[in-house]
Amino acid sequence: MALTKIYAIDDDMLDRKMLQRVVERSGKVNSLELYSYAESAIEELERCDRLPELILLDINMPRMNGFEFLEIVDEKLSQAQPPVKVALLTTSSNPADARKAESFASVGWFLSKPLGRDMLDQLVSELS
Repeated sequence: MALTKIYAIDDDMLDRKMLQRVVERSGKVNSLELYSYAESAIEELERCDRLPELILLDINMPRMNGFEFLEIVDEKLSQAQPPVKVALLTTSSNPADARKAESFASVGWFLSKPLGRDMLDQLVSELS
């Protein structure tokens, strides 16, 4: 089964392109929306008719990092029907980041970058 919509929020253009390629090759996602900054994704979440099923969220971004994004939208995401799940993506090996991720209801995964096709397929199957 395919997911209808995924948001990918990452300030790094190369990471966004890699995510786009992984999603396209997977064939398990109907729509991928890419955001360079968390603020843009928040604006879209506030006005969209249908929330994504999954958000791929980079932790380390300028202006607003992934944790700051979650502080604003976590309640909305976790209370949506069905709930929106977040996969936090990072290059960090800091255990404090993993512990902090656990404090957000919408976070389902804490993963190392880059996200490969096998991991995306696993996320999709866990959400289906």
